[in-house]
Amino acid sequence: MDAFEATWYPRIGKDATKELRRFRKTALLCPAIGVVCSWAAGLLVGSGSVGDAIGLLLAAVAAGCCALFVGAQWRTAAAVSVWFGVPRRWWLPRMNPARFDEWRTANGFRTPDERRATDRSAIVPREK
Repeated sequence: MDAFEATWYPRIGKDATKELRRFRKTALLCPAIGVVCSWAAGLLVGSGSVGDAIGLLLAAVAAGCCALFVGAQWRTAAAVSVWFGVPRRWWLPRMNPARFDEWRTANGFRTPDERRATDRSAIVPREK
């Protein structure tokens, strides 16, 4: 298990950690590509028919990058919601351990192990 998994498995579970790893790659590349493509499309549109065609293609690439980013964020939030046993949430904090732990505590989210421990302590044996 690498350091990334050791940090996130106990916090968000295996599936959400896998989604977070995928999301981090998307989060690094998609905004940068989207900004560059949008900028280039703005320069090319209106410069002639070839420039218009290339500009529209670049604008479509920028929109696709935005869709990939939102989709990755949505999948990560859904996997985290499943782990905590709460309805699907759209918003997650910036995913570093300290901020995430603060966010989790502030919202009262409990891991499956924490929920099981609490449920067991609530069980009172019957008297015979």
